[in-house]
Amino acid sequence: MKIIRNPMVILACCFVALFGVVLLPLMSGAQGVPNAEICNGKDDNGNGVADEGVNCDHYLSYLLDKSIQPISVVLRDQFINQTDFTLVLIERLLNPVRKLHAGIVFNPRRPDLHYLAYRVQSQATFTPRTVFIQNQFEQRPIVVTKPRYLLTPTGKKKIGIPFDKLPPNAAEKVISALVPPVPQNANHYLCWDIEPYELAKGVTLRDQFQQKQFEVIRARYLCNPVEKTHNGKVHQIVDEKNHLVCYEVIPHNTVNRNVLTHDQFGVKSLKAVRTEEICVPTVKTLLPAECIPAPEICDGLDNDCDASTDEELGQTTCGVGVCQRTVNSCVAGEPQQCIPGVGGSETCNNLDDDCDGAVDEGIPSTPTSCGTGACQATGASSCVNGAFVNSCTPGPSSSEVCNSIDDDCDGIVDDVPGLGSACTGGGTNTTGVCTANYTCTGVPGPGPSGLTCTQTVSPSPESCNTLDDDCDGSVDEDLVCA
Repeated sequence: MKIIRNPMVILACCFVALFGVVLLPLMSGAQGVPNAEICNGKDDNGNGVADEGVNCDHYLSYLLDKSIQPISVVLRDQFINQTDFTLVLIERLLNPVRKLHAGIVFNPRRPDLHYLAYRVQSQATFTPRTVFIQNQFEQRPIVVTKPRYLLTPTGKKKIGIPFDKLPPNAAEKVISALVPPVPQNANHYLCWDIEPYELAKGVTLRDQFQQKQFEVIRARYLCNPVEKTHNGKVHQIVDEKNHLVCYEVIPHNTVNRNVLTHDQFGVKSLKAVRTEEICVPTVKTLLPAECIPAPEICDGLDNDCDASTDEELGQTTCGVGVCQRTVNSCVAGEPQQCIPGVGGSETCNNLDDDCDGAVDEGIPSTPTSCGTGACQATGASSCVNGAFVNSCTPGPSSSEVCNSIDDDCDGIVDDVPGLGSACTGGGTNTTGVCTANYTCTGVPGPGPSGLTCTQTVSPSPESCNTLDDDCDGSVDEDLVCA
């Protein structure tokens, strides 16, 4: 069985299931059906002409912060019937801009057409709607949540100084001489917040303020053509197919340009502060709202009807120790299998190398010894917290005595003080040539530190040598010596 993963085909199938009709324009490459033409520099419908019949003007928006007296309007677009709104602030100036992306250049067809973005407020409640958008950057479904801006067709001129720095009479003369006309035959737009999502596109933009490379990072607004009523005057939609999607760009570089603007609400002196968004022409298709929520599963579809696909399905972890692995449970609509790693021999490193759930187990201890003489001891080298630890501790030392033991643990046996020095007593004879010295006999003796006074030169028969050889206190006795 062949599984269909093409989101365009899935989308078309949803229309068949819900309404009994096929959404052919969204099915890219459907046999015998030309693709819908979008502004992308390409011949989408195969008639030999690129971008025919579609709006290709792009706009670069700048931050404004202009307080105004509240303005009441009634607005109607493809999402809402006539609804009361109040305009409370001017937050954006939209300049027509030359855009270079993917090697394709888009020049403004109406360089005189600018827009002011008025922040709107309303007591009405709004239901999120799902639409499918197609432009040069992307083709995807998005969710719009609530209205944010009313865009009004605006004439604009750059000015060198703000009018509030001129004397009143001079300001009136300058304004009357410079005021630009209000562009005609142009749509108003109602811009809706969308659930934001990120993307990464590089563009080069040039307008009356700057020429610079920007990075497109986030989708912000969808702008619908809107019918506006103010003070009983109705401004109809000029082209209901022209939509805009506005994306945040970086850097938000400062420009601080003074401009004179003119729209249906009057003439204003404004300052464009910094770059905010690029608004690109977009084809929009309203998707069916009938979605029956179900638990989200990994299938590339929005099962729980929250406009997100395969979200919050988490991760899967398998294996233990160094074999443990973690993978995303779902990738590109496909469930992912978690495969643990392969273990090895256990080593002393505080890790579970053999992946059996135990750390450093089964590593044998090695016998060790330490110290010398009476201090000598035994122990073992064992694995503790990922490192080998020797448990052997030398014993305490003591003063050296004559006992055939190295009591002071200096590596020398019976090296007691006084060893070899002359001594008396203990049955020794030290008269005449006889001498005695302290020695160690292997067992403790009566002398200091266990020394024993030992006869080293004993008595011998007397001889004629003027010495007391027999150590009896007499010299050469009982002998006739010459």
